[in-house]
Order: sequence, then C-alpha cells, then structure tokens
Amino acid sequence: FPPWDVLARIQIKRGQLEAAESAGIAIPRTAYPASAAEARTAAKELGFPVLVKPSSTEGFKRRFKRQAFRCGTAAELDDAYTRAEPYAPMVQEVIPGGDDELYTLGSYVRADGKPLGLFSGRKLRQTPPGVGTCRVGEAVWVEDVVESGLKLLHALGFYGLSQVEFKRDPRDGAYKLMEVNPRLFQWHGLAAACGVDLPLIAYRDLTGEQVEPVSANGSRKR
Repeated sequence: FPPWDVLARIQIKRGQLEAAESAGIAIPRTAYPASAAEARTAAKELGFPVLVKPSSTEGFKRRFKRQAFRCGTAAELDDAYTRAEPYAPMVQEVIPGGDDELYTLGSYVRADGKPLGLFSGRKLRQTPPGVGTCRVGEAVWVEDVVESGLKLLHALGFYGLSQVEFKRDPRDGAYKLMEVNPRLFQWHGLAAACGVDLPLIAYRDLTGEQVEPVSANGSRKR
C-alpha cells in the first residue's frame, strides 16, 4: 500500500470526490456545508431526497449502523446533519435507480502503477438496500468502469488492493463515483472464480514473483 499521505486523502470522502472531479470523472452533485443552515440551502438546490454522508468516516458506521442518512424532508436533514456533524458531513444528491446500478472495479495495482489484476462486477442486492454491503453480485465487464477506476487510482497515487464503486445514472448513462475503498472488497471471491484471485496476485507480487497481468474479461491489460 502507498504511504499514509496518500491513504489519508482517500480516507476522506471529500478528497476522493475532489480528485475524481479534477480527473474529469463524473460524481454526484455534492455540497460541503459548514452549518445546518448551509445544509438546508444545499438540499433545496439539490432537491429532496438527499444523502447526508460523512466525509470523515472513522467511527460513523460503528456508531450509526449505516453509511449515510437518507433524508426526504428538511426536518430529517436537520436531524441527520446534527448527528453527523462530528464527521464533516456532506450533502449529496441521490442517484436514481436500484442497487443493480452499482458497479465495481476490483484491482491490484503494482507499486509502479501497472495493474496486475482487474475485475469488473455489478451488485444485484445489498444489505441494507440503498447503501450497504453486496450480498448478490455478478461479474460483468464494463470498460467505462474499469478505465475510470484506474484513472482515479492513478490520480490519487494509489497502488495495492482496492475497490472503486460507481453508480450508473439512468438520466444520462454516466457512471458516477460512489467511493474508493483502499482495501480488499467483501465479494472478491467472485473475482477469484473469474480467474482474478486478487489476494494471491498481491501475495505473489509482494514476494517477488513474476506476475502476468490478468483481467476478468479474459484479456491481459497493459
């Protein structure tokens, strides 16, 4: 994994979104309010429902048993912002569509930036619905997801094991960044079943073996 100065930026969701925007990668419309009043103004501009998400995620899920608050009214927004205030809350539009519009790039990237393992998949069900953990997924190769994910990892200076998640916006067909997880993702067993065993690839690379790049679309990448 890269040094902490790289990881620290990725641990902050705002850092992920700003890096993506700078790299020309689509993101949901997002505001970074400094007060509850600014949050209300942002929600009016974005249109309800909105998500109140932590920019600084450390401890948020453990405390609230969720990854974000979905708010359909100003009263819900006020309550969510107050509860999330210690975590630098963001207000973000809700991208329409179900959980089956969520796509993942799972990868292992060598320290010199060369991808040695690439998997592309789609969630079908997650728990809890809306913002949660994949329970049923499928392998499906989407070139836009792979290319945008790799572009973002390069912009962040990240290497190692990671998951980059996007949601396809049915309004314009764009794949919009949800988050970067700088770690192995929970359904990586599907990638292994498709010939992309990311933990094994990482192990072999880190122990000095020669590793030929593999990808779940059956071709070697770069």
